[in-house]
Amino acid sequence: MNKKQKLYRWLGSTLLLLIIPIKIIRVINLSDLNKFIIGISPSILGPAGLIFFLQSGTGILSKISLNQITAIVVIIALTLEFSQLFSWPWNLLKAKYTFDWYDVYSTIISIFIGHVISFMTNNKIFSNRDNKVAL
Repeated sequence: MNKKQKLYRWLGSTLLLLIIPIKIIRVINLSDLNKFIIGISPSILGPAGLIFFLQSGTGILSKISLNQITAIVVIIALTLEFSQLFSWPWNLLKAKYTFDWYDVYSTIISIFIGHVISFMTNNKIFSNRDNKVAL
């Protein structure tokens, strides 16, 4: 595993794990602005974190391109967002589903930002051979 894969693994894991405290904070009553920010935060952190985490692999996923990983994340993320519209049987009915269009927009923005950052780091736009910031 090279340095870039380690960076992606840590970045992806951190973004994905940050969703847990945010979900816990949702239970607390907050002001409207904070509810909005906390409400869209998992949709911002999750897809970008998944893009980074999938790039950190050393198996089959390490052989597919960034565009293919992004397409996989688009399918997974938007399926999860729109699946909140369906009613679910048994104990899934007790879960709190919070679908709104801001989550979908946040998901798309997150995927775009994750893809751009990954593209830039993969193509070394951020730094040159001497590890100096490229202008």
